[in-house]
Amino acid sequence: MLAVLLILLTGFPLLVTGTEIVQPEKSEITLKQAERIYRDGVLPSGKVLTAVAEADIELTGLQVACANCHRRSGLGTNEGNLVMPPITREFLFQAKKLGREHRFLYKTEGSGTRPAYTMESLKKVIREGIDSSGRELGRLMPRYNLTDQESDALVAYLSTLESSSSPGVTEEEIHFATIVSDQVDQSEKKAVLDIIESYFKKKNAGTRLETRRAENAPWHRDWKYESYRKWKLHVWTLTGSSDTWEAQLNKYYSEQPVFAMLSGLAYGSWQPIHDFCEQNHVPCLFPNTDLPVLSESDYYTFYFSKGLFLEAEVLAKYLRDERTKDSRLKVVQVYRAEGKGKTAAQQFRKKLKLHINDTLFDQSIKIEEAIDKQFWEKLIGEHKQSIFVLWLNKQDLKTVTEVANDSKDIKRIFISGTLITEDLVDVVPDSIRNIAEVIYPFEQPDKMPMLLYRSNAWLKAQNLAGKYQKLQANTFYVLRAVGRTIMHLRDKFSREYFIELVEHISEKLLVSSVYPRLTLGPGQRYASKGAYILRFSGEKKKQLVPVSSWIIP
Repeated sequence: MLAVLLILLTGFPLLVTGTEIVQPEKSEITLKQAERIYRDGVLPSGKVLTAVAEADIELTGLQVACANCHRRSGLGTNEGNLVMPPITREFLFQAKKLGREHRFLYKTEGSGTRPAYTMESLKKVIREGIDSSGRELGRLMPRYNLTDQESDALVAYLSTLESSSSPGVTEEEIHFATIVSDQVDQSEKKAVLDIIESYFKKKNAGTRLETRRAENAPWHRDWKYESYRKWKLHVWTLTGSSDTWEAQLNKYYSEQPVFAMLSGLAYGSWQPIHDFCEQNHVPCLFPNTDLPVLSESDYYTFYFSKGLFLEAEVLAKYLRDERTKDSRLKVVQVYRAEGKGKTAAQQFRKKLKLHINDTLFDQSIKIEEAIDKQFWEKLIGEHKQSIFVLWLNKQDLKTVTEVANDSKDIKRIFISGTLITEDLVDVVPDSIRNIAEVIYPFEQPDKMPMLLYRSNAWLKAQNLAGKYQKLQANTFYVLRAVGRTIMHLRDKFSREYFIELVEHISEKLLVSSVYPRLTLGPGQRYASKGAYILRFSGEKKKQLVPVSSWIIP
């Protein structure tokens, strides 16, 4: 059995196989630089990695990064009938045999088998495509142009890839955390925690015999039970200012590491929690937040959507596309000086891309400032025949009612479907429904009951059905996604592999969240990518119907 000891001053491991110690040559290349070769196709010199693949095609950089095929976890993947095998240390540095040894159905020689790799044979397969048995691999495997030093560094990095050593997992338990802040509404907090706790209880009760089943499983099904562990939930409550959350999270984590963080609820930006997860390599699955972190490179946190950032981008695209009908845009956006509305307004201004004849006016309202009839009369009078974008909540929205009844100077009004958490028909004043449109990043209201049929049935069976439909449906989706993913991990409790499986499984679940479709590809972290624009319809304007297709900005 291979043991890897990270004790060289260079940061490279010693590879121990049996009693033989194979030590890579000393090098000035760090393990971090070797990681860049593997993940990004960038050499320590800063130049791009090059390789020759099928039909002698030369590929460079990210095209030939090892992680493209073997994934960040090193546990491989498949595409159609093409299989990219695992290249973690336990797969590379021990012999490959076919079948199950403990069932006496295996072979150690011939096609599909090979001896364990050594440092030299691994460098040879990387550079020449010749495996440890002397067979030439297919040309789909690139032949890399690497120096001895660079090859040593890459091999040293491969020897650090592990598939079963993530914190938060024991032989009997797998630990999860969920986040709640002390500022959230207690009834919303209860709605989320009741679902998680109930699901964990039923999950553990339903799998209490899996250990016995695993011991007596038929050979063709024994893999099914390898991943079973008792699920252990930890509720991490964050208190006070978000500036202090990082220290609180680190304290919780030092007391009990967790394999992943599930769902969660906190007002304001998710940034402190996101940063904690990136720094500690903890997967964070689909928190309930309207202010996710926008990043093209961060890895460990999945979001349902870009939240209010997405709404702003969708509206900007919608209005830009309408320029063909109206050569000039006159837009006024109204928002509170602090909070979610300000964030949405900033993103909208950034994405609208004003032309020379366009105008965009920002009306910021102080937190303590009251909005009354005079406020709206003055604002509308100064910006006649403008499009008004109201990044406002229910209470502020209702203040426009009296003026809107009399004014003919408002061209159109756009309302955030995220900031209005209640039923829009009950909240949006009758007086503005003729000119109001809603940015709506969820499934259309009349289609929502069918979308949530399965999750609502489960909630009803547990006596958990309540008024927080969005929170409850999203939380239940996370739990089902985790359950499905854990089953497919088998005994490979790698956080990176867990993330790769979430990317694959997200759109295959039979249960849904409040979004019409959730899809993820490698590296994607926002599962719902668009929104509708809805308007009020019907004799009494009590129906919401789309005036746009699903807009993906």
